[in-house]
Amino acid sequence: MLEISGLAVRIATPQGSVAVVEDVSLSLAAGATLGIVGESGSGKSMLALATVGLLPQAASATGRILFDGQDLLVLREAALCRVRGARIGMIFQEPMTALNPAMTVGDQIAEGILWHRGGDVGRRAARAEALRLMDRVRIPDAQRRFAAYPHELSGGQRQRIAIAVALALGPALLIADEPTTALDVTVQAEILDLLDDLVRETGMALMIISHDLGVISDMADRTLVMYAGMRVEEGETADILRNPAHPYTRGLLSAMPRRGGRGGKVVGGRLDTIPGAVPAAGQLPPGCRFTARCPFATDSCRAGEPAWRTPFGPDHGVRCIRAEELTA
Repeated sequence: MLEISGLAVRIATPQGSVAVVEDVSLSLAAGATLGIVGESGSGKSMLALATVGLLPQAASATGRILFDGQDLLVLREAALCRVRGARIGMIFQEPMTALNPAMTVGDQIAEGILWHRGGDVGRRAARAEALRLMDRVRIPDAQRRFAAYPHELSGGQRQRIAIAVALALGPALLIADEPTTALDVTVQAEILDLLDDLVRETGMALMIISHDLGVISDMADRTLVMYAGMRVEEGETADILRNPAHPYTRGLLSAMPRRGGRGGKVVGGRLDTIPGAVPAAGQLPPGCRFTARCPFATDSCRAGEPAWRTPFGPDHGVRCIRAEELTA
């Protein structure tokens, strides 16, 4: 359904053009879930925005983004608008800013239905469909909350409304960019369960983006790990968790809270950390971008950008010259 190849995103700055995403390729089939993980600044959100044609004005994308065989990067805005919402839905990071504070939540769900199907659907039918979606995403007392404004709802309810907006036209692909940011643990679990149920019920494809590998491990069939704008590892999620080949993936796994005992409770103990921070675009170190933070880096790692390789089979790729040595 979705095939991205050689995607690069560059942003014009006073100092010149800088790359925030480079050489990213991925594919996603109907009914499958792809997880994209990495720290803030890894390029995850820029990848999502490029996919739906919502990059900032100063940014430009090259490569290919094939959706149902159609290259989204060459579509004019009018044609792209017919794809967004109708065929591709997106849940943005922060529901309080993604939702319009001056419109009721019910009208915001109905708006997309009227925009895309205005000639076939009247306001009464659009309202009925919006109420059905509010029930589907488990908004209690949907009739009363239809006329509520975003600030009158809790964070979890606002996120459910954002999901309903994204689902209004039954998209074939749903992109969820940090869908549980700023939500407490209980609400976070409810939102993730809801997304999982929707994938199974509708057969849509899901791209879920997170900085939390624990979220990705619970949701995704395949996982793509991004660092400093590049994919550094990709494979079946179970394989990535069992046999991480890139030092950055190993670091993310070590930083996850460990669970065990009755009820899968978090086990006490100090969490590992990855020293330093993701380098800013335009300020990358020589060679591998992870060298400054990597405990396994050698002079060879600084000699040049590692190529994308598949030493463990075609379904598990990595960008590290020492991958085989580190997994032996």
